[in-house]
Amino acid sequence: MTIERRLTRWARAHLQGLGASFVFVVFAAAVFWFFASFVPDRREAAIEGWRRRLSLRADHGRDNLDRRILTTTDGLRFVAIFRSVRGLLAPGPSEGPAGTEAAHLQRILSDFRHHAHQKSISILDPSGRVRTSNGDVGPGAASLALAADVIRSGASEVALVREPDGAMDLVCAVPVTGDEAGAGRLPILGAVLAVGDASTLLFDLLRQPVATSSRESLLVREDGTDVLFLSPLRFRPDPPLSFRLPLASAGLAARAALSEKDHFRVFSDYRGARVFAAVRRLESTPWGLVVKVDEDEALAAFRK
Repeated sequence: MTIERRLTRWARAHLQGLGASFVFVVFAAAVFWFFASFVPDRREAAIEGWRRRLSLRADHGRDNLDRRILTTTDGLRFVAIFRSVRGLLAPGPSEGPAGTEAAHLQRILSDFRHHAHQKSISILDPSGRVRTSNGDVGPGAASLALAADVIRSGASEVALVREPDGAMDLVCAVPVTGDEAGAGRLPILGAVLAVGDASTLLFDLLRQPVATSSRESLLVREDGTDVLFLSPLRFRPDPPLSFRLPLASAGLAARAALSEKDHFRVFSDYRGARVFAAVRRLESTPWGLVVKVDEDEALAAFRK
């Protein structure tokens, strides 16, 4: 074998080795890029998509909840300034208006009740006694207790209450004040109290527009050292106002909804499951809104 042939075979063997090494390096670089860049990028893109969807749903949910609550309380404040309402509660020997004034007052209450889709609207005197009411069923004990608090404090209040028959009601109460000119703090003459079905006035706004296996919206509030769940829960049979968790629970989405105004990240939910959640605090009442989806469902398409 001549030197030329030996050199040719040596060069060919080394070139083949270099080619194989180059292919291996390119393949390894592609694998490294896939796992170090492409996979995380796809995961982040999936998370960002859920951040946009859940945050948009949370923003709309908070705005709609606030609007519905404020519409009711503003309507009650309007009712509270009517002369016939103040006349009914003004100090004096009369037990109530008579004739056309009484009929006018009932029209005011009836119009508000039907327009605001309330079960009842009542006017209470300073002692908490119902002076007049419009509706098929009068307010229950829990609703009357809320009105009594409003009369004592002079500040409007909104609450969810469970009636003896198990029905959940949204209760709003505003004070009725006197109109003495130049008075520093107007005297509290009583309160106007509205009671409505929470399922049609509030909980309907929490229903998801697109069904998924784990997506859920819920309302919470602080109750002492606990988080109290106000709305129906998708994965627990407990009725509203019956299930609670310690406020100190680490990473709890419901806790964040009460302490963080606007946020999105991985939390744990009331089951202890890892979820992506957008949390919001309502402006009209000290409640929190959680809009969430299980992390496993959110990343299922990415993991395929």
